[in-house]
Amino acid sequence: MLWDVHHLGTLATQWPELKSVVLVERTRELNGTTSTELHYYITSLNRRYKAETFLAYIRGHWSIENNLLWQLDVSFNEDQRRIRKGYGAEHFSRLCRIALNLLKNEKTRKEGIACKRKTSGWDNAYLLKVIAG
Repeated sequence: MLWDVHHLGTLATQWPELKSVVLVERTRELNGTTSTELHYYITSLNRRYKAETFLAYIRGHWSIENNLLWQLDVSFNEDQRRIRKGYGAEHFSRLCRIALNLLKNEKTRKEGIACKRKTSGWDNAYLLKVIAG
């Protein structure tokens, strides 16, 4: 469902480029239990686009996000991290994303990110190659 932003009243003025609001209803069945969730998205695209276009953008965004999170969990065991104080978790997450990008850009070895990461810890010459790009 697409809405024009005039339904938001004065709240819409806080986002100068805001053109529409998208509502996606998601229904999921798991082990015989059905659940329904409503998700709202704000966008700078106007209503002239079809609902399928908005859905493709939303799915594309979550596909990228889910792949990144999966990669961070598999390669850096991110879900097992127990950093809780201050901004430590946020800072460490940023460092892992930087490291992931550096490892993805290193093309001389044909191995997975987790192996490249371990090799970087064992071999200083390879670590320099990864950092230098």
